[in-house]
Amino acid sequence: YRNTEKSRRLHVAQLLGIARKYKSQDFWSPVTLDFRGRMYAAPSTLNHQSSDFARSLLEFAKGEPMSTDSHDGSADFYIHGANLFGTPGTFAQRCTWVNENKEEILATAEHPFDVQMWTEAKRPWEFLAWAKEAKRYWDDPDTFRNHLPISIDATCNGCQIWSLLLEDESTAKATNVYPNEEPADLYQAVANEVLMEVTKL
Repeated sequence: YRNTEKSRRLHVAQLLGIARKYKSQDFWSPVTLDFRGRMYAAPSTLNHQSSDFARSLLEFAKGEPMSTDSHDGSADFYIHGANLFGTPGTFAQRCTWVNENKEEILATAEHPFDVQMWTEAKRPWEFLAWAKEAKRYWDDPDTFRNHLPISIDATCNGCQIWSLLLEDESTAKATNVYPNEEPADLYQAVANEVLMEVTKL
């Protein structure tokens, strides 16, 4: 068992070494662009595209307010936390899940060794980092500044651009350009149509 886990233990040890070295420093993370314009992190270990554990160690040096005059970002923050845990449903249902589990999330942030809710998450380390940030927000929402990256999925980028250029509402809904109550999945929609046609043969 220890041999099969050796690569993971080495990965964690390397990440912790880098994290400790730069813990008290602000730094930039270099990226490269391929011929399509897609962005990839240049560092091979501690970067925003690496493992769940690696991403949980990263935060922005400069925090930003949760909300502005034109947008309340608390819903996006809650949805991000629910996504990290793996909570399904509409965006509203994910926000409700956070509110319903607030006490356990707070306990997890304060005592992660005793309250191990985070170990059941889809992305446990990132969820634990989010829980600690959520506690800071709930403790003092008026002065809170968020330092965590909030993931917003860009589904089927090519089709998204196509839907915008053609002003095609159906494709915009299928790729989440158009606001939906629940995230759409164009790949699954196409697969379902193919399966329907195959079953007719």
